[in-house]
Amino acid sequence: MMLIVAVVCPEKLGPVLSAMNGREVRLLSVCPVVTAGRGSTEIYRGREVPGPQHRLRVEVAANDDAVDGAIEAIAAGAGEGGRSGGEVFVVRLHEYAAFRDGERDAVALGPRTTPHHAHLRREHAP
Repeated sequence: MMLIVAVVCPEKLGPVLSAMNGREVRLLSVCPVVTAGRGSTEIYRGREVPGPQHRLRVEVAANDDAVDGAIEAIAAGAGEGGRSGGEVFVVRLHEYAAFRDGERDAVALGPRTTPHHAHLRREHAP
């Protein structure tokens, strides 16, 4: 199991999520981050220094056989429309547990036959 961490431009989130959805990658979280380094600069005390950049951190937990597809989806979505939108880190994930149903590790990360929270949906009569 792997934890895939991608840092992408905010405007690339839609294409990244669409590309990941097309590859059945669904266990993910997104949070805002501020990065510094290459890219924009600002003047601080008369010197040019790297400026903060607002990005989004996308985290995906995936089984080993789904890692390449998830990375390709992130790269395809973040690279749409010109300049690439970030970087990807892959870290070994030692354990995963789903609190909702008690599933653990590869079973919990595997494909599901029903969408999450399907049991919460109510059918309304017309």
